[in-house]
Amino acid sequence: MQWKHGLVLAAAVLIGSAGMAQAAMHEETGGGGTSEFQKYDTNGDGTVSLEEAQKAHNSDLSKNFKQYDQNGDNKLDQGEFARFEAEQGGHMQKKNNGMDEGEGD
Repeated sequence: MQWKHGLVLAAAVLIGSAGMAQAAMHEETGGGGTSEFQKYDTNGDGTVSLEEAQKAHNSDLSKNFKQYDQNGDNKLDQGEFARFEAEQGGHMQKKNNGMDEGEGD
């Protein structure tokens, strides 16, 4: 029973940390998200759709889109996209350096 309380506490801490990180990112960028997020959000609605991810030629994001879409709305908000960025680490930047020229995976 104690392990369940520990698990609940750990989940609460992680959720709180993610929310704080998202709020900080939102504040630092003036509400516009990261520059990487803005590249993907081509229609400027504040979310990244699967179609936008596919157009960006990022196969990792396209293949795993549902995994990152935590609320199931078929769009990635800034927090969900930040999770993708964090899990990809430096790999995402390397893959997308040529995105503007139409290069991709």
